[in-house]
Amino acid sequence: MFTVFLLGMEINWLAQIFGFIGLVVMIIGYQKPRKGFLWASIICCIFIIAESALLGGWTAVIRFIVSITRNFIIIMYLNRGREIPFFWVPIFISITVIASAFFINVWYDYLPPLFSIIFTISTTLKNYKVAKFGMLTAEFGTAVYCVFLGAYIGALRNLLLTIAVLVSLVALFKKDKPLKTGADDGNCSDESNVAIS
Repeated sequence: MFTVFLLGMEINWLAQIFGFIGLVVMIIGYQKPRKGFLWASIICCIFIIAESALLGGWTAVIRFIVSITRNFIIIMYLNRGREIPFFWVPIFISITVIASAFFINVWYDYLPPLFSIIFTISTTLKNYKVAKFGMLTAEFGTAVYCVFLGAYIGALRNLLLTIAVLVSLVALFKKDKPLKTGADDGNCSDESNVAIS
């Protein structure tokens, strides 16, 4: 219904449109301060959920539902002038793992929960360099997952996010000055304590 054949591949054009909108939202989001980025990430995750659902990527759908929830909770804490407490990390991981277990059909269905766990742990730690490496792993891994899923615009989105994280990591090593927390950067990861991915 929403597919076309291009270069011998079946492409779901509606999923690609949702992926493109998510890409545009994240590009805009990266220009915003922390709360603006978190809201942009939430909007991007909604489009990624639509993209993934159209392609049958149910473990990715779960990952991004958890990301939206996490971002709302982070915003709630920020509005109170606080950082998100670490006790949320095992809650997010448990929900991701348990819910994803019901939807694993092929080997690459393991990737979204795995990268969600890496992203959640690394961005919650106080070591910003570790957070960046976690984001780098999650964004690149999500790009690989998107290729297998058939989310080609999603793969492009996550490759661009990988480059953005890599550039910020290089800049961070050049400064060699630790920032206050890994919760300041983003995914749709993306990504403060956000997972665009």
